[in-house]
Amino acid sequence: MFVDYECPFCKRFAEEVLPTLVLNYVRANRVQFAIRNMPLDTVHPLAAKAAYVAECAAQDDRFWDAHDLLFRSRARVVLRPSREIGETLGIRAPAFTRCIDAEAPKRAVDRDVVMASELGVKSVPTLFFGVVNDGRLTVSRVLSGSPRLREVAEIINHLLSNRRSSS
Repeated sequence: MFVDYECPFCKRFAEEVLPTLVLNYVRANRVQFAIRNMPLDTVHPLAAKAAYVAECAAQDDRFWDAHDLLFRSRARVVLRPSREIGETLGIRAPAFTRCIDAEAPKRAVDRDVVMASELGVKSVPTLFFGVVNDGRLTVSRVLSGSPRLREVAEIINHLLSNRRSSS
C-alpha cells in the first residue's frame, strides 16, 4: 500500500480497515502487508517529513507506533521537535533526531516514490494485491481511493481461496 500521512483517505483506511486486516489476516500469517511512502508534497507539505519519521522509527522497530501516531495527528506531530517525537515513540532522542536529518530516510522515501511512479500510482491510498513467489509480487488487483473493509476482504479471500485450490 502506498500512503501519505496527511491524506484523509489514508487516515480513514489506517483507522477503519487496517486494524481488522491485521487481526484477521496478518497476525494469522495468511497475508503479508507492506507500506510504501508516496508523500504528495504539493498538497500535503508535512507528508515527506512524516515519511522520514516513519522510516527512522522502523529502524528502532517502532514503525507501527509511528504509523499510528502520524495518522492520529494527520502528520502535524512533525511540527514538534524531533526529540519530542522520539520520546513519544520511546526512541532515544539523539539517534532519532540524527536519523530524521540524515540522507537515508530521504533516499528510502525517494525510492518508494520512484516505485510508485513506475507502477502508475496516481493517488493514495493505493493497494496492490497478489501472490508472492520467489520474493516478487505478481499483482492481480489494484485498488485506489478509499477502499472499504468489505471490498479489501473480498479480494484477499478470493486470492486465498485461489491459492488453496491451486495447491
